[in-house]
Formats: sequence, structure tokens, C-alpha cells
Amino acid sequence: MILHHMQDLSRDPVGSAVLTATARETRTLLTGGVSLLHTEQAVLETALGCWVMQMESRNLTADYIEDAHRAVTRFHQYTNDYPWNWSAGDLESWSSDLLSGRKARTVRGLQGHVGRFLGYLLDPAYEWVSVCEHYFDTYPVQICSEWNTIRQHESGDEPGPRPFTRAELADFFDCCDTRIDRARRARRKGTLAAARDAAMFKSQYGWGLRRREICRLDLRDVEANPRHAEFGRAGVLDVRWGKGSRGKGPKRRPVLTVMPWSASALIQYIDVVRPCYECGPALWMSERRRRVSEASYNERFSEYREELKFPAELTPHAFRRSYITHLLEDGWDLRFVQKQVGHVHATTTTIYSHVSDGFMTSTLNDALMDGAPDDLWMAGGT
Repeated sequence: MILHHMQDLSRDPVGSAVLTATARETRTLLTGGVSLLHTEQAVLETALGCWVMQMESRNLTADYIEDAHRAVTRFHQYTNDYPWNWSAGDLESWSSDLLSGRKARTVRGLQGHVGRFLGYLLDPAYEWVSVCEHYFDTYPVQICSEWNTIRQHESGDEPGPRPFTRAELADFFDCCDTRIDRARRARRKGTLAAARDAAMFKSQYGWGLRRREICRLDLRDVEANPRHAEFGRAGVLDVRWGKGSRGKGPKRRPVLTVMPWSASALIQYIDVVRPCYECGPALWMSERRRRVSEASYNERFSEYREELKFPAELTPHAFRRSYITHLLEDGWDLRFVQKQVGHVHATTTTIYSHVSDGFMTSTLNDALMDGAPDDLWMAGGT
């Protein structure tokens, strides 16, 4: 697909042959003494094309491959130079410029694509080092390292993301209900939007969903759990847009209802509020007759947070962190919570949790009491 968009080198027959060649065939051409008229561009585009084929062979998604190709192309355009001449300083200058207008995680992703492309070129299983040495008397080096790229978890003076405290969560949901009453009394147009927001925020916490997962729910994703009729029609959510592995598509999972009040709130929304919006599959609709987008969700959340004067480290993801934390504090099994939130590893779930100091102390005391011999406590009192 991306190969079809490469620069037309039909005026250079040898360049065209290299463009359509695999890495091994490229080496065959080179060892035969082939010379190119547009050497740098031909080798770069051939390398990019072979990298794309490698990613396709790993069954990575088309979106991921497009993003990776675009990132390397943008870096090439920024440096106005080729991979065998790139330096660590080029990456640092590019990253610094990007950080002035983009989020750190976005820049981290771009850095990662550049690093992976250079890793591909330097892989002994391929022959790009020989290609570069043949034509340019040099070869690429890895310019991305832990010293000049953004780490996954930066520690600094700024407070990091955290869950709501139980008091903050109660205040947030009270604010949602107050907004509904305020709009209804004023007979304002925003009553429906306020009721939708309240149900949407409560549902994200009530089922521990990511922002994308909650925004992309459809009406058909709300189902009954035949083993737990007490939750009515909202006994389980069929989450179809879960976070998949890197380069893979979305991961589907069922999320069981564990909080009766969340099922009641969602059913009330579906029965009373949702019919007032445009017909369609989406569970959450906007006033513009479209599905509520993730950007719109962020804006709505920020309005409530600012009204309550809550700190900026509370993001929409705080609902999910709170769900994990509160379930663990309430005694739910770690493995069950892990499956509910779609984590591959239990360690990820524990990292997400921020159980209170009081809970940690009481748990430690219980463990010590259960495991200690009786005479230990007697000895301690003498």
C-alpha cells in the first residue's frame, strides 16, 4: 500500500528495479556493480518499503504501519538528510521542536518509530549495512538511546496521574446530579447533555473502562448476565474496543457488573435519556447527532473538574484507576480485577492501584495476626 505512493523513478531503470526489490535482491544488484542515478532516494525508499513488508509479515495493523512510515519520513524531511548520516543531535533537535507543541507521549511514539527503523537497518538478518557501505562508504548508527528519548514513566516534581479518593468521587458525582437539577429548573437546553454526562462518567467508573472503551460503546453492548438477574439488562458490557498489544487491533472482552447502582444508572439512561437523542447504534450521542468523541469527552470532564477545583492530575483515566483501587480495597480478588480491566499481567493491575495507607496498614496487621504464633503477642506485652 505505502509502496504505491513512493516517488516515481521510472526515468532511472536501475532505481526502479531497486525500488521493487527485496533486501536480498538489492544486495544481488549491488554486487553486480549496479550504479544508480538517484542513489540516496532509491536506497532510502527501498529500505522503507522492505521495512513495511517486514511489519506486514508481523501482522501489524495498517494504521500502525502508516504511522511508523510517516514518522520516519517526517524525520527525514526535518533533517534533509539520509539515515546513514543521521546523528543523535538531529533526533534531539527534532524532539525539542516537537515538544513545544505536542504531548510527551506523542513525541515518545515518534522517537520509537525512528529507533525501530534504524534497528531494522542495523539488523544483521538484513543487508542494509552492506548496501550503505557499498554506495556511501558509511552506514547508519542507532541514534535513539535512554539518554535522549522520553521514558515511559518519568519521575519529576509534577504530580502524576492518580485515582479519585472516595470523597472526591462522591463530590464529582454529586456535581453531575446537581448540574442536571440546575438545568432542569432553569429549563435549559443542557438538561439532556447533563444527564448523559452523569451516566457516562458513572459508567466509566462503574465498569473501570478506558476513555476510548466508554466512548465507543454501542447500545447492543449492554447485555444481561443470566447468572445475575439482579443487575437487569446491564449485567455485562461487551467491550469491543479494548487496548490491544502494540501494532495489533482492538482487544475484545466482557466486563461484568459488580456495582448494582451503576447498572441502575445505566438502565435509567437507556430508558429515559437515550431515546431523546438521534437514532443510531452509539450509546452516547452528542447534540450534533454524532457519537461522543474522545476529545469531547475530555472537554466535558474538564468542565466538571474545573467547577470542583480539582487538581489537573485527575484525568478521565482516574475513573479506571479508582475502580481498580476500590475493588482491591473492598476485597475483590486480584485475578478477577485483572480480567475485568483487560490487563495481561497482574503486575500492571497492581501498579494502577493506589490503595490507601489505612488499607495497607490494616492488611499488614491482619496478615501478621493471622500468621504469628500466639506467644509472640504475649511476649510483646511483657
